Formats: sequence, structure tokens, C-alpha cells
Amino acid sequence: MVSVQIYSYFVSLRNGLGTDPSLYSTDLVREDGAYHPVLSEITSMIARCNRPPSMQLTIRSSMEYRTKVESEKPWLKEGDSEETNQKARLAYEALLTVTARIPETDEYKNFSREVKEIAKKEFDFDYKQEEVNTFVTAFHEAVLLYSLALNETLAEGYTVSNGSIIIQKMWNRTFDGITGKVTIDENGDRDADYSILDLNPNTGVFEVVANYIGTEKQVVDEPGKSFHWAGGRKHPPPDTPKCGYDKSKCPKKN
Repeated sequence: MVSVQIYSYFVSLRNGLGTDPSLYSTDLVREDGAYHPVLSEITSMIARCNRPPSMQLTIRSSMEYRTKVESEKPWLKEGDSEETNQKARLAYEALLTVTARIPETDEYKNFSREVKEIAKKEFDFDYKQEEVNTFVTAFHEAVLLYSLALNETLAEGYTVSNGSIIIQKMWNRTFDGITGKVTIDENGDRDADYSILDLNPNTGVFEVVANYIGTEKQVVDEPGKSFHWAGGRKHPPPDTPKCGYDKSKCPKKN
């Protein structure tokens, strides 16, 4: 069996990727009484595995690794006037958000709790009321998948450098992960679950109204929830306006 060690990683969020030296800055961040260099915030997302303390686990600046409470009310901007916020809220009523589904299993809840404890103990980061983003569990399950495929590859006499065999063993398989059954199809894509969030006009909070189940290829309504269609509609808006975008479908009568 192969022992996989996961080292700390550094994350920075902004636009663009690459190894251009200009991506790095001389900024320092203080952690545990010591100063450490950080990446400038012009990259989309950089995650580097390395031995501590050469890279510090910094998840504060990456919204991809945590879910802020404020995301429930993205229309609300502190410092803006009530009138401006209400105009934004009205605009957001026409928005549906698709995001990775947050599992409700005991395994996920325990994993999330442990992530928060480790973040606080090892890196002095407090999630407070924020949720651990599903990207974290996805990384964890990716390592599990690689480990399974690697062990099978070595058991059959191949070497760790035989990437083509390892990848083949990752495809078209199902295993138990933190989020439940993890299924990888014959193309190497994960049959992931997603949630559809809609703004509740009464509370102003985005709520899950339906879930897409990847393995079943179907959308399942969330019990007790329903879609709110902007403009007072009772049904989804048509794909195109009744008269077309240029009104060509409603010629003027002579």
C-alpha cells in the first residue's frame, strides 16, 4: 500500500495563471510571529503543495475554499444606501445560481468540523459562521481516487511513473468518499451533484430550490421550496420574446 502525505498549500485569487515572476510580490504576511512572502493578488488561483513552512496554508483570500455567510445576500452591500441595495435586490430576483451541492451526510459534517478545527489549531484561521467549501472535499476525494488507482497499478506490477495506466484505473469507477458515492464516468469526468439557488422574495436570502443528481441525470425539487420567477411570472420565461428580439414575429397590421 502507498502512504500519501498531503502537505500544506498556498492559495491566491485573481485573474490569470502561470509561473511568470511578476505574479510574485514582496508582500509579507505575519503568521505565528514570523513573516512569510505571499503571492500578489493578480492570479486566478494558485495551489502549491510543499513542505511547511516553505509554503503557508493561506485560505483567507480565496472564496473558492470557503462559503461566506454574505453569499446568501449578494445584493446587500455594506455602505450603500437602502435605496441602492433594494434596487440590487430586485435585480437579483431574476438570478438563479448553480453551485456544487453541499452534502448532508454525517461523514461530510464530521469532515467539515475537522477542517475547521485544523484550520484554527494549525493556522490560526477561524471560519466562524462560514461553511467549508466543497472544493476542499473535492481535493480530498481526488487524493483518495489517485491512491486507489495507484495501489492497483503497483499491485499489477506497473511503476508509479506509468501515468497512462493510473489514469485508466481512475475512469469508469465508483468509490465511497466524504460526500457519499463518488462516480467517475468512462471519460474521466465526475458525475457531480449541483444545487440551484433562487432568491426568496420574502427573506431576500438565496435558498436551494432544486438539486441536480449527477448519477441519475435528473433535477429533483427541494421539499417545501419552489422557484420564484421575476416579474410576477408563474412559469419560467420563454426562451425568446413572443415577438422575437427584433419584433419580427409580430408584424404590424395595415
